[in-house]
Amino acid sequence: MSFSFHRTCGAGAAATLLLLFTTRPAEADGTAQPAASDPFAAASLSGVTFGAGGGVSSFFGDAASRLDARSAASFHAYGGYRFSNGLSPELAFFGATSVTGLAPGLRWWFPVEGRLRPWFGAHTGLDHVTLTSGDSTTGSTYWSVDTGAGLDLMVTHFMSFGVAADWTFANMLNPPRAQPVPPGATAAEEPSNAIHWVTMRAGLGVSL
Repeated sequence: MSFSFHRTCGAGAAATLLLLFTTRPAEADGTAQPAASDPFAAASLSGVTFGAGGGVSSFFGDAASRLDARSAASFHAYGGYRFSNGLSPELAFFGATSVTGLAPGLRWWFPVEGRLRPWFGAHTGLDHVTLTSGDSTTGSTYWSVDTGAGLDLMVTHFMSFGVAADWTFANMLNPPRAQPVPPGATAAEEPSNAIHWVTMRAGLGVSL
């Protein structure tokens, strides 16, 4: 009788301990349960991404003196597909006074949790640049490469507000030929057709 009583009490205590360990894992190891998961985690998943914004661009270089303005308001837009590792092939558009461009490239969002999403990107493509010289205006095709970084704040699980800074270098694809120099004359130094500019911008992004 005594043996049966102790065996029953021992079995009951073991069942109680087993129930405690199987129903309270979240408090034991600090792991969040599905009900308390990060509401912005969906922004890390793969899907279509696009966005647009505006900023200010400052132009430098010899050819920049032939633009309408050394500093100008600019417009930016992009669209692409982000993979689950944060890498996103995309197509970016840039527009400002005297300069418009379209460039494919890559953007990589750093794999961090929470609302803040830092990223780094690079593109290369073609730009149409309008240059002025006296009363004449000419349009030229430039090849450009840019690199930039930014920080996005997730407003909802699919929409973000971000700020970014970009640096772009562009050079003319088919520069005009130098004029022939008469014998005995010294050739004048030809100005460079390269332009580079820095842009500070902000805008909205969407992840679907």
